[in-house]
Amino acid sequence: MLPKPEKYGSETQAQEDKEMERRLLSVSEAAKYLAVRKSTLYSWAQRRRIPSVKIGRRLLFDREDLDRLIVEQKRFGLGMRP
Repeated sequence: MLPKPEKYGSETQAQEDKEMERRLLSVSEAAKYLAVRKSTLYSWAQRRRIPSVKIGRRLLFDREDLDRLIVEQKRFGLGMRP
């Protein structure tokens, strides 16, 4: 019996694309995620305060970078340092 061919192409590629799509957020999605205006997000990206990905004409944001920004901006009360 011949071994099954590895899944390459349509099904596997589609799954990887979905995973990456969930990881990359549009400007609108990222603005909602951070609870800021889209104009603020555009400004931060232009000033390189937050990393962004440009694919064609689309400006996208990596969810991991957004989470990192949240952690960096977190403030702790007295005696609550990690």
